[in-house]
Amino acid sequence: MNKDDLLKEIAGFEGIIHEYHDVWGNKHTARPEIIEAVIAALGYPVENPSSLKEFFDQKRITQIERLIDPVVFINGIFKDEITLRVPAHFVSEKRLLIEVFDEDSEPVTGQDVKLSELEFKGTVEGPSGRFNEHAIKLNESLKTGYYQLRVELDGSIIHSKLIVCPARAYIPERLKHERLWGLGINLFEINSSRNQAIGDLTDLKTIVQWTAKELEGHFVALNPFHHTTNRYPYGISPYSPVSKLYTNPIYIDLMAVEELEDDISSIKAEFNSLKTSALIDYDRVFEKKIKFLKKAFLQFYNLHLKRNTERGRDFLAYIKEEGRDLHCHALYMAIYEYFSRAGMYGWKVWPDGFRHPEAESVRAFEASHQKEILFQKYLQWLFNEQLSAVERTSVESDLSIGLCRDLAIGSLEEGSDVWANQRLFVSGCSVGAPPDAFSPLGQDWGFPPLAPGALRQEGYDFFIKLIRKNLSYAGALRIDHALGLFRLFWIPAGAEPSDGIYIRYPADELLSILALESQRNRSVIIAEDLGTVPPEVRDKLWRFDMLSFRLLYFEKDYSTGEYLPPVAYPEKAVVSTTTHDLPTLQGFWLGRDIQKKKELGRYPHDTVLETDLRERQYDRWRLLRALNNEGLLPEKVELDPAKTERLTEELIIAIYRFLAKTPSMLLQVNLNDLIGVVDQTNLPGTLTEYPNWQIRHKMRLEDIMTSGIFKKLKGLRH
Repeated sequence: MNKDDLLKEIAGFEGIIHEYHDVWGNKHTARPEIIEAVIAALGYPVENPSSLKEFFDQKRITQIERLIDPVVFINGIFKDEITLRVPAHFVSEKRLLIEVFDEDSEPVTGQDVKLSELEFKGTVEGPSGRFNEHAIKLNESLKTGYYQLRVELDGSIIHSKLIVCPARAYIPERLKHERLWGLGINLFEINSSRNQAIGDLTDLKTIVQWTAKELEGHFVALNPFHHTTNRYPYGISPYSPVSKLYTNPIYIDLMAVEELEDDISSIKAEFNSLKTSALIDYDRVFEKKIKFLKKAFLQFYNLHLKRNTERGRDFLAYIKEEGRDLHCHALYMAIYEYFSRAGMYGWKVWPDGFRHPEAESVRAFEASHQKEILFQKYLQWLFNEQLSAVERTSVESDLSIGLCRDLAIGSLEEGSDVWANQRLFVSGCSVGAPPDAFSPLGQDWGFPPLAPGALRQEGYDFFIKLIRKNLSYAGALRIDHALGLFRLFWIPAGAEPSDGIYIRYPADELLSILALESQRNRSVIIAEDLGTVPPEVRDKLWRFDMLSFRLLYFEKDYSTGEYLPPVAYPEKAVVSTTTHDLPTLQGFWLGRDIQKKKELGRYPHDTVLETDLRERQYDRWRLLRALNNEGLLPEKVELDPAKTERLTEELIIAIYRFLAKTPSMLLQVNLNDLIGVVDQTNLPGTLTEYPNWQIRHKMRLEDIMTSGIFKKLKGLRH
């Protein structure tokens, strides 16, 4: 087999998709050098054909010639059987011992059978010969959950993870006959009289109570809590975290920390000057917060850890429960703080001896910096403590769905998730999106993709942890870029986003894990499916009872350009107007996003700009017509958009009443729309040219909560 043919076979094995269609219907075929670059990034020695063949054969042996797959799924959408592969020459009288253990390692069931007693399913060819496949049917029905499977045959013992899946994710009984709404916020934007120059978890507690008690809403949706470095400009996006397993201490309310109860006045004085700026200064806010938190930790260490108080024991119990994951993250953050003093931000630029958690230099650092590592664990414990208080308030206030958390699609390559789990990530590629109407040049999000094969080989442990962590204290979880569960757009290092290609992921297995964790936590799963999403993807999500995410801006009859009527929206969906990456309602009406993209040179040529300007003018007409068709156009508002310079409160409420008429289960009302914010939170494709993630609300939270527009939300979906 020549190299080109071998590369084609490897591409098929690794799930590389050779072509795709963009939002305009144009077909894109991957260039051979891009495919080869992706294969090289997956670790294949592409320069040497014989080594390439040998490496590929070894991979196939690992996948095909193993007795049992490293992870096995049954029930749900899968067959109720386990596939066993044995060399074709094995005699049928050989005996097979099968044992199943639960998550506590307690035996659940077992059986001792001959190969001849198993159903023969067929043969497969592996690099070292032919293998027969047999079906193992367990003799006992298992509850949904995770199990360990032990198989012994002919002296060989294989351990696998067995996952017994539900067919669908959790949907509360109430949503099967009621339509609910909630508030969407970006916590960092909140400007309250008592916070420390950035929204915090006490602000969130206030918003939760207000939404439930005063607005009669049912959930609060918010940005990811993922841990970022809080360094401008690369470390402030909640969608570019160093860790998705752990949280951002910048949201800790210092005045709610027990160890700082005597420092309230000095905390207020320290942050006053930072609260007057229109933009959030992440570096200075975090620097000041850390100064107080280090003081709190020293007091905690002396008063509670040394004295073994109940509070100290609670902390130690938290550390024990979190195990290796917390330790690796805390270790990483301690090393990060140490090397950042020398301008080395992230493990990729640290000295060689610090580039792996098991390295000798890392072990030596750990031994000499135990208190610094413990401090990082303390930060995570404090966050967990305050988020737990938010959830208690949610329950006490009868916020029926609760918090809707957000899980970003990736982690930064130089962060702790990747540092601690390097075998799972593909260095040499980054994830992004092909060109579309809102990002004509495409997007490179700058983080490495997870390797689907490696993820599966370890039994999806990392993925399961991600879901569990981000479901904590939540009644719903939004999966950012849910298409990534099916396929991800990989961009080799040095290539343009327009040159990227899609890689297939094991969607059925990932969705089944999501469904299982959703049922266990009794939390709704929201699959963000914006952009170029094939119909079969949305159909699969629908069958798993995962809610679609539909935005007014995109819900159109594209043959006419008209907005769809409410009745045309799907039932299993969250509906809203916009996201952090798109214009607010006011910004959309004013064309502020188009204006900003023009100013920043984001249009590849003038014809695209002219098309956007023309289409936006049409959209204003269409929006007013859509409201009028539903009897929602406010009095004195004419159908000619030229007569409406800015959206009035009445028009904004009318737009949300339009969405409230849809059959969709959940409606997300965005706080920024209601308070008239013009500039969007993030402008994709920009870094320092636009104040991404930094725009603080001009209105104080206390004033927002007494604003008249919010009274008009009562009974929104009754």
